[in-house]
Amino acid sequence: ELRLVQQLHHINKQRMDNLDEEVIVEGLTPFDVAMGGAKKISPPADFDGPVRSRRITDPLCLLFLFATWGVGTWIGAFNLQTGNYDVVVHPVDYRGRICGIDKDSDGKVLPKYWHPVDIFSNGVCVAECPTESNLVPTSKSDLICKDEYDLLAPDNTPLSGLVGCSSNGVISDDPDALVACGGCMYRGGGVKNVSDYCIPSAVTPIIAKVVELAESKSMGASGNWTDFEYSLEDWNSFEFATPIQRLVKDLRTVFPIFAGVGIGGTFLLGMLYIVAFLFPTCIAPAVWLSAGLIPAACGGGGALLFFLANDYKLDESGLHTDREALFLNILAYTAWTLCGLVIIFLIRYARKINLGISMAKVASVGMRRVEMITVFAFVQFLLYAIVLGIFLLWFLMIAATEDFVWSQGKAFGNRLYFKEHNTANGNLYSFMLWFLIFALWWTTEFFTAIGKLTLSSSFAKWYYTPEKEGGHTVSVFGSLCCSLTKHAGTAAFGSLIIKMVQIVRFPIQVLQWCIKRSGLDNGCIDAIICSCQCCLFTIERFLKFTSKEAYIHTSVFGTSFCKSSHESFFLSGRNIDIVGECGSVGLWSIIFPKMLITLLVSIVSFVMMDTFYGDAMFSITNVTLIIAILAWYLSEIFMDVISVGCSTTLYCFLADEEIMGEEGSPFATKELDDFLALVNTNSSYPRLFKIDSQNTDVEGIEAGLKMVPRYDDPPSSMD
Repeated sequence: ELRLVQQLHHINKQRMDNLDEEVIVEGLTPFDVAMGGAKKISPPADFDGPVRSRRITDPLCLLFLFATWGVGTWIGAFNLQTGNYDVVVHPVDYRGRICGIDKDSDGKVLPKYWHPVDIFSNGVCVAECPTESNLVPTSKSDLICKDEYDLLAPDNTPLSGLVGCSSNGVISDDPDALVACGGCMYRGGGVKNVSDYCIPSAVTPIIAKVVELAESKSMGASGNWTDFEYSLEDWNSFEFATPIQRLVKDLRTVFPIFAGVGIGGTFLLGMLYIVAFLFPTCIAPAVWLSAGLIPAACGGGGALLFFLANDYKLDESGLHTDREALFLNILAYTAWTLCGLVIIFLIRYARKINLGISMAKVASVGMRRVEMITVFAFVQFLLYAIVLGIFLLWFLMIAATEDFVWSQGKAFGNRLYFKEHNTANGNLYSFMLWFLIFALWWTTEFFTAIGKLTLSSSFAKWYYTPEKEGGHTVSVFGSLCCSLTKHAGTAAFGSLIIKMVQIVRFPIQVLQWCIKRSGLDNGCIDAIICSCQCCLFTIERFLKFTSKEAYIHTSVFGTSFCKSSHESFFLSGRNIDIVGECGSVGLWSIIFPKMLITLLVSIVSFVMMDTFYGDAMFSITNVTLIIAILAWYLSEIFMDVISVGCSTTLYCFLADEEIMGEEGSPFATKELDDFLALVNTNSSYPRLFKIDSQNTDVEGIEAGLKMVPRYDDPPSSMD
């Protein structure tokens, strides 16, 4: 040990000689020192906890956030007036009329069901879905046809291009001629009703029959497929609604499960975890039980995805493509791989998990002293749900703020006209959509930041309470009032810079997806895009780390975001040994509960949707992914209570130790002392004493040692 200390002194002396620096701080580079990294925190002279005299921080960014909310509200109000909700929740026929809502030429309300009527996936409204297929029709009544008015095709209508459907004012009774002219379609058998869409159980025979008809009219044998805007060679299915319409219709169908199991289940499990973490004896069982159930959940979820992929492969309705089946197989194998990785991870990092549990016990003491902390989590969750619901309504109205315009296509030598959903003034609505996405991202991150500021302030007030065992409590809503009135601008600033990086990342992800889909990707392009993604991801992680520490510093010292980021970053640098060992251990106590909540909610929702609504949905997978994403982010509200408690307690200890110097922190609890002693026992570089840097004489090294216990009770193994 003496030789090791001599070597450390010799290294420090060489650094001092070579760099000609008066201050050498472990964990900081000369550049850090030049930027003020060695300057310790200098609180007010009467500092005894979070400062009482505060000013409003970063107000300009808060004004910018208010302006963003104002513009977003105007966009939402505008689209609520111009949007038509029925457009996205009900089928629309080839004339742009809403089935079950609009009226026909005779003034009667159109039937509510939709059936495909031509090869362009246009449909007509029918009274009921056919139960039997008829691919060998003998008359017009055996087909699904457009309105007789359009089959007659007067010259003064856009549908006058339906050549061959009628002759001399009489509709043809030749079924093949009616299909070839684009006026009718064969009936599909075994039709199932999916959100009022009549979907044949086997669409392949219908497509084969149409292609056979095309070849009989010399449309395939002649090889002149390229003469047509729509190639029958590429036609393998009907398009039943747009992707947005499918998702909206599915969410409308399974809304009880989406709200009850998806959102309600996340809330219930999150509250159960908070209650469990209030009792130190329940923390270890809760964390290890969650960690043990995750591999089982991943394995079970992978099996469900694998069997669903096989069902998609066997499905001949055209509702599910081979690409969707492949995607599900990839997800299944990913889930199984994650199962194995989690098991290996649990074995490899069991010590880190135990450290995280010990740190959670430290935060648990503070959680019990913060009044109504569970109510605060509930209010934050409710606010999240309300804001998310408002923005989703605005997005829905933007999707519904569309007009139907006449479009055309060519098949069998005829030009077909039909109305399709097309955005009017597309540039304006695209701007509205992207602006609302930006506003939603910033708003959700802002609420998260306010929650972290509030919790940090509450835990900091508890930490700096001298008589912790005297039953003293802290009001979380008092801290919330301070955060909203004094530091809302800091929350807006910190959330904005993180979202700006994510906004830059998003177009790159879209570009990468478009390149891969077009088949133009190569090794060089992939390397460039992946490098950009890696750099932006690293910046995002750095900013998230910095902002979390900055929020804690702001809650204690009342400084602005930039100053708090600067001081908190270098405080971590000056204590890099302990931050490196236990700065992220709080994560180990919350990551497994968060993963388990997401997996359980997703799997239960998947099974219930498949059981009760399996035949009435376009895609169970898409809705399950939406539920999983929401569960992951909403569960973070509850896990932040534990995570912020761990981070704030450790940060206050480091700041207090630096402020108090060799006197040590008088506010550290027994649980914190036990945790730090445990960290020191397991650390590869135990920090049990400091070296007097003023004495660098190697010969007199023993005189240069100044034993300063870092913790109250150092472990006996290191005495």
